Amino acid sequence: MKVSIAEARANLSKLLHAAGQGKEVIITDHNEPKFRVVPIEPAFPLPPEGNYDKFMKEFRPIRQKKSAKAGAEMIREERDER
Repeated sequence: MKVSIAEARANLSKLLHAAGQGKEVIITDHNEPKFRVVPIEPAFPLPPEGNYDKFMKEFRPIRQKKSAKAGAEMIREERDER
């Protein structure tokens, strides 16, 4: 879909909705294509409806194990080694 800047200004919400539905919107300036409005890809996959628990099990970030020693204790040990 091609529209002029003036048309885009007047119908921005409709154009954004169209882009969100997967349609490519080209905005022209004096009949020259200048801008393309397309939806962005999500940073991470969205869960399918009704499968949230399964989704979270598969994509839950891996947590690192906490160090047995506190940071202050590790600093003291390193100082003592010098």
